[in-house]
Formats: sequence, structure tokens, C-alpha cells
Amino acid sequence: MNEESDNNQNQELAKMNEKLGGFTKLIFGDAFQEVGGIASDWAKYFRYKNLLKIADKIQNIYSTRKTVGTRILIPPGLGIEIVESASKEDDESIQNMWAGLIANATYSSNAKVAKKLYVRLLHAIDPIDATIIKWFSSQGWGGVLGDVTVNTISGSLSISDSEIKLSLSNLSHLGLIDIGIPIEHREPSGMGMGNSDQEKRYKMSNLGWE
Repeated sequence: MNEESDNNQNQELAKMNEKLGGFTKLIFGDAFQEVGGIASDWAKYFRYKNLLKIADKIQNIYSTRKTVGTRILIPPGLGIEIVESASKEDDESIQNMWAGLIANATYSSNAKVAKKLYVRLLHAIDPIDATIIKWFSSQGWGGVLGDVTVNTISGSLSISDSEIKLSLSNLSHLGLIDIGIPIEHREPSGMGMGNSDQEKRYKMSNLGWE
């Protein structure tokens, strides 16, 4: 009976592994099988590759800046959080931001302190958000809402208005973008259906610049 029970268990495990393999292949594709077909192995491989790319980017930043000064260590608790979060990111534009965060916090004559807030913000943005943030940073600092509209951004980046609106909404929710309506475009109180997206103006917030 024990041998029959073991056979049944083995058959059940084989079915479960086959089902799990199909599920993970649906998500990761054939590359999953190349790593051995085990989810934990794939995750390690994926994160390891990402960290290597970010490490190379950090070294490039150091080289470009001709960094001088004393190496600064990130506190272990925050450092672990940074490594875990950064290792999950495979989009190059956001990897660049992780590299910049680490480089700024570890080796600079004017090092900026790494904060948990920055880690949470980078973890919460999508590639399109990173693209729009980079575009805003190229426009220069402005203390008041200027002439930047959804059409301004879409014309510069060739991204659809709908995608830009979703991204700006997320960036505003994170506190990285300020949204407002200039006084000359505001409707009198109690009149009409409110101001449209066409009248809204956008700028990077103080936190976004930081």
C-alpha cells in the first residue's frame, strides 16, 4: 500500500509541476525553461541580471563625474530595501534612476541622503512616468505653473494624450507633479461643468526635482 500511495503522490506532484510550468511559461516565456524551469531559480536569475546592469550604470556615473571624496555607506536596513526593489526592475529608464539614486547617496562630494521615500517613489513609477519626469527635468525649473499642457507633452514625446493623462495622474498622486488651472482659465464659481483637461497646466513639484 505504501508503494501505491507513493506512486499516487508522485503522479500528483508531476501533474502539479506540469501545470505550474505551463503557468510560469505563460508569464515568462521560453526563457523560463532555459533557467531550469524552477520559479525561484528564474527569480534569482532575473534579479541578478538587473543588479549587474544597475552596478554597471553606477560605475559609469562615477567615471563621468570623476568622483572624489569619501565613500559613504547606506544604512543596512535601507540598503537591503534598495537592493530588493532595484533588482525587480528591468526597464532601463528606471534602472538609470535607481543607479542615480545609489550613486548620489554613496559617493559624491555633495552626497544626498538616501531616503525610504525615494525608494517608495521609484518603486511606484512606470516607464512612461520616468519618461515624463525626465522630460520635465529637461525644461528647467519653474516656480509657477507655466504653459505645459497635455498637448505640449504629447507633441514633444509622441505619446498619446490618454497615456499621458494616466501618467500625470499617477505622478500627481505621488507628489512629483503639480497640477493647476491658471486664473485666466478658471470658470466663475458655480458656473458650468468645471474646467477641462485642456485648461490644466503642469509642472514638476519640489519633491519631483529633489
